[in-house]
Amino acid sequence: MGWLLRYGLDLQGELELDERVLVAGDKTPPPEAPPPLQQSLATALENPVGFPPLRQSIIPGDHVTLVLEDGLPEPALLVQSLVQLLLEAQIAPQDITILCPAGQSQAELRGIRRLLPESVGRRMLWLVHDPADPGCLAYLASTEAGHRVLLHRAIVDADVVLPIGCQQSERAPDYFGLFGGVYPTFSDLSAQRRFRAWGFRPQGAAEKRVLMAEVREVAWLLGSAFAIQIVPGPGHQIIQILAGEIRQVGRAAAQRYQTLWKRSVPRRARLVVAAITGGPTHQSWQSLARALATARRLVEPGGAIAVCCSLCQPPGRAIQALIGAKHPLRALKRFGPNLPEDTLQAVQLLRTQRYARVFLLSGLEDQLVEGLRLTPLADFGQLVQLVRQAPSCIVLPEAQYAMVQVQPTS
Repeated sequence: MGWLLRYGLDLQGELELDERVLVAGDKTPPPEAPPPLQQSLATALENPVGFPPLRQSIIPGDHVTLVLEDGLPEPALLVQSLVQLLLEAQIAPQDITILCPAGQSQAELRGIRRLLPESVGRRMLWLVHDPADPGCLAYLASTEAGHRVLLHRAIVDADVVLPIGCQQSERAPDYFGLFGGVYPTFSDLSAQRRFRAWGFRPQGAAEKRVLMAEVREVAWLLGSAFAIQIVPGPGHQIIQILAGEIRQVGRAAAQRYQTLWKRSVPRRARLVVAAITGGPTHQSWQSLARALATARRLVEPGGAIAVCCSLCQPPGRAIQALIGAKHPLRALKRFGPNLPEDTLQAVQLLRTQRYARVFLLSGLEDQLVEGLRLTPLADFGQLVQLVRQAPSCIVLPEAQYAMVQVQPTS
């Protein structure tokens, strides 16, 4: 039976399904079509969990900072809808700050503000975080473990902070919980590098749980009680937007995410095919690392993982250090404490390669792929051949979101 696998930027190819090939989640009914984003957001803010409507929680003269997590879906629509609500609550444009993560270009900023009236957008304050600039940071407090917490001044000095994030699997190597889009994202380099180092630790999973607890502690120290969380669904729909008390929103978003994305398979497979779908923001090294993290749990030791995507962006400094390296782990450790932004992605790549062979169908040059000790696939036809030859296979659609586990044997 032929089955269409969607991957990359609106690409697709047909795989032949038989008793050897399992599609994770193929028996799960699709969720109901969600309402338009603006309607979902308005409903969430009018009926927040554990809070009165947002319009009743802010007053004219409040300085409001919207904190945008990196990689948000539809950021322009989100900002337009939130700003409109703030204006209706008599918040002046000059009292609204949009805080974007480090690395946002001017073109990306223009894209985010493109739906706002020019007379409104130019009076608002638009900031891009720079973790290396001490002038943009303010001391908040110290954690119980003694870590000094520095955050962007636009967060510390605001009367109202509205963090906007997108739910992910807690198994994703670079996801630290609902408030992780604020801390350490908008902290200093020292904190950010500390959150990257857990991947090297023998007890890394336990250390990551400690870091996630630190994130929750920083939210409490800031007094940040309100959060807005997006729950992504199949087909890159925004299935739900939750708003309100941060702990309740965190629990509800995690439960909804698991309902949408948690799957089980009866066994591991010799080959796992992981498809990364979505627009340019999803065709990233971050998505590749998240897909590999899931696929590694499903492949047999010594088996193979084939990732199909449209990744074409140049790698960051950590992944660049792996290219052609005789001792890749040593190459990463040469950075010392100054770990690059993509360290966890590089560590996930190494961790997967020690366990299984990795094939990659992407928009990258073959020379770069081979330099990373990956095997490039020239086209979808080569992937079809891999599936035909594999004694067993699991297919992961939208692998950057998937939460799949092997059923325990009785």
